[in-house]
Order: sequence, then C-alpha cells, then structure tokens
Amino acid sequence: MYLHYKQGETKINKTKFKETVYDSQVRSQTYWTDHVTIYSDYFDLNDLKSDLLLEILDSDQPYYQPERTEFFNYADVDYKPINAKLDDLMQFLSKFGSLNDEQWEDLRYEILYVIEFGQLQEMLEELDCAGIDFKSPKDLDKFMKHYIAAVNHSRLWVNRGHTPDEISKLYAENVHIPIKKVGRNELCPCGSGKK
Repeated sequence: MYLHYKQGETKINKTKFKETVYDSQVRSQTYWTDHVTIYSDYFDLNDLKSDLLLEILDSDQPYYQPERTEFFNYADVDYKPINAKLDDLMQFLSKFGSLNDEQWEDLRYEILYVIEFGQLQEMLEELDCAGIDFKSPKDLDKFMKHYIAAVNHSRLWVNRGHTPDEISKLYAENVHIPIKKVGRNELCPCGSGKK
C-alpha cells in the first residue's frame, strides 16, 4: 500500500517501514515478516477461521488498491463505506424489528463485519439476537436476495479487498472462451458421444 502511493519507489527498507508505521499508527499492534509478506496482529487470529486466513494469504488475486482519498477515510474509526445495497438490506430489515437508532446502527456495523468475513450463520445469529423476526418463508427469501446483493457490493477479506462484482469483472476480462459451431451430424463437444 505504501509503495502504491509512493510512486517511483520499488521497495521500502526496514527503517523507513518502521518510521512509516510509527508515524501513522492509531492502534497498538505488532508487525512481523517472513521476508515476503508483512503480517499484523491487529486481529485476534484465534477469532478468525484459520482456513479463511490461509485462503486470503495463499490467494493469487491482486490486492484492492483504493484511491488516496478513499484510503485516508479508513483512518477514521467511524468511517462507513458507502454501500447502497447494504442500506437497502437495512431498510428491508427495519420492517421486522423494533430497535432504536443506536441499535440499528450497531446492527448495521455487525452485519457489515459478518459480510466482510463471509459467515452467514453468524449473520442469522445477529438477526436473532436483535429480535428480527421474519413472518414467513417469503420474507426470508427476500432477505436472502437483499443479503446477496449487499455481499456482492462489499469489500471482502477473502477477495483481498475487492467486491465479488469487481472480481467477476476482473476475471471476465481475462477469460476468452472460443466458440465452435457444431455441425448437424457432428458429435456433441461435451464428450457424451451423442450427435
């Protein structure tokens, strides 16, 4: 991230890295490196699924690099990324619970956290704790549609900060599927042996 904004530099030495971290540090955390990747203990690793962490670290997807102004917004602990689909989800949920403004705001934060780490079961537990009560299976179905839309427009850890929509577009641009027209009497290309 540092190199992304310091164009022209190709690497950062340990002294410069420490200065950068200490100057910008707003939370107490420890960093360590395996000489390839820099790690941080900001999150309690026991609190996250180890397979999720491995999936993030072993991924070959590029990291999301926000624009400078967006990046600096994250320095504000209260910053809420704009996500119209998450707002739609919260609007939908408001029909099924009677929370005060502060409780709705807390629930929005918890839902965003759960979405970022891709844990639907925790989402349902959060809704249950908040007293959100769907009246019918149709309501649950509508909730799932809103939830999926919110997920597809959220920056996910497993996607190294990209939204599912961005990843889909990223890979769609790089995939070329040759189309071969199959003649009337030719064998099906699926390998079934049928015409």
